[in-house]
Amino acid sequence: MGDLYLKLKQRFAIGERTDVALMPVVKLPTAKRSLGNGAVEWGLLAPVVISLDENWSLNLSPEVDRLRNQSG
Repeated sequence: MGDLYLKLKQRFAIGERTDVALMPVVKLPTAKRSLGNGAVEWGLLAPVVISLDENWSLNLSPEVDRLRNQSG
């Protein structure tokens, strides 16, 4: 069994053509040491969808993460 990821998504409509969501993510180390890195890690995604017309949309997915690297 691997690590446990907890995610939440809250969507906000901004005007008629733009949607923004905030998605916090937390990783809890539940895997055996040989499978995971044993660290609690987190991130925040902010997907944006802008409707350009009936057939086209622009999608952006900026993200920030706090991850453990080899030096700790």
